[in-house]
Amino acid sequence: MLSGGSTPGNKIYFVPFVVFFPGITVSQIGVDITTLAAGGNLQLAIYADAAGVPDGAVLGSTASQSTAATGLFSVALGSNTALVPGRYWLALNMDNATSIVLGTSATSSGY
Repeated sequence: MLSGGSTPGNKIYFVPFVVFFPGITVSQIGVDITTLAAGGNLQLAIYADAAGVPDGAVLGSTASQSTAATGLFSVALGSNTALVPGRYWLALNMDNATSIVLGTSATSSGY
């Protein structure tokens, strides 16, 4: 969903995604950190949509994930998040500008 390139720290990046019928339950979000930042962290979240923009209501979020190592990481949401069909926003927030995130994905199950 997100693709390579360094991202300035302390900004939230949003990527829209669509859930199709019958809906899904998301338990974790995957991230591929390709450039590490010792002492850095990132956090991922899912936001609801309001007329094509994130509406500020966090539906599910992860705890902070260290960016001190590279590789694929699966980060659990605080609790399983049920999403009915519709548009949502995946958010990425990092506290450093060194890490490069190659992509994100979600682990889910259909209803």
